[in-house]
Amino acid sequence: KELDSLHTGLKNAANDTVKMVALNNLASYYAESNRDSAMHFNEAAISIAKKLNQPLWIANFLLLKSYLLQKQANFSLSLKLCNEALAIVQDEKNEKNAYILKVSEFASEPRKYRIRIIISVYHQLGNTWNGAGNKDKAIEYFKKEIQVAEELNSLGGHVTSNMNIGSIYAGMGKLDSAFIYSTRALQYSTLTGYEDYTGKILENIGTIFLKK
Repeated sequence: KELDSLHTGLKNAANDTVKMVALNNLASYYAESNRDSAMHFNEAAISIAKKLNQPLWIANFLLLKSYLLQKQANFSLSLKLCNEALAIVQDEKNEKNAYILKVSEFASEPRKYRIRIIISVYHQLGNTWNGAGNKDKAIEYFKKEIQVAEELNSLGGHVTSNMNIGSIYAGMGKLDSAFIYSTRALQYSTLTGYEDYTGKILENIGTIFLKK
């Protein structure tokens, strides 16, 4: 039913802005289940975002494209797209006239909304470096993600970043550090209600105790 609704939303889009949002929703929906479809809708969304001159939306679409390519082990292009997105969101002028959905965090504060996307960029850089096997670089970017989230007083970015750092440290045999970050991830999961990864976090903590 959700997928039917998303396709209907695209078909009935009244203008390009609504169409861009509908394409974003479809690309996000397919990101884990059908990456070819996700890439198709994401590319279409990028074209419309460029037409509408919405750089912050372009940055988000570049990040999703980076994620899809990272899952295909195309790490060099994934990193390139992340850096393109980072350049966009670090430029203050790109927050002007930004179309922001009312349900977005910091919807009424364009500056904070722009900086919030930096959290997502650092997260994807961490994912990509982790996939490429550079664990130190991955930890560096996940920690940057946490730092920006704390400076912005944003709850977003804390769950998966702490979880990933904990998981990496566990794999490196640094069990005390792994435990600290994994338990933080669990706390933020409870605090924010973002429980998609709670099972994984608990598994990570169990693995740490097993190794101890």
